[in-house]
Amino acid sequence: MNPTGQPFQPPFADQQPPPRSAKDELNVPSILLLISGGAGVLFGLWGLIMGGGDQEALNAQLSDPNLAPMKDFFIGLANAQRPISGLSVLVDGFVIFGALQMRALKFYPLIIASLIVGFLPRGACCCCLTLPVGIWALVVLMRADIKSQFN
Repeated sequence: MNPTGQPFQPPFADQQPPPRSAKDELNVPSILLLISGGAGVLFGLWGLIMGGGDQEALNAQLSDPNLAPMKDFFIGLANAQRPISGLSVLVDGFVIFGALQMRALKFYPLIIASLIVGFLPRGACCCCLTLPVGIWALVVLMRADIKSQFN
């Protein structure tokens, strides 16, 4: 029991912690978005280099008569790999640019746009990281105290 009869409070319990700066709040999400975007660019470049893969091997695999109805679909899918990979490189590059601007606290609308574009599925596993981290960054960016610290 407290000998003074006053309820126990830890020292400095009535003081609020100092507010964190926007750079502190956005540090981890921006780093994770840089990593995710960098991995996405690498996967996209790999897809551009590899293209549709080995066409002879694809034709050999599709020579099975049971796959005849789907042969055109698979050939079209293989031929679409380069444009999809090119689009992925552009989108992930935009995510990287937005993450760099987030770290510098500049171009608030562009950062929001890069996060929203980063939510688009691009065929790489990097979307699994970009989506939750992007939502985290959006929640932080929508706070009035964070928004006011942008140039």
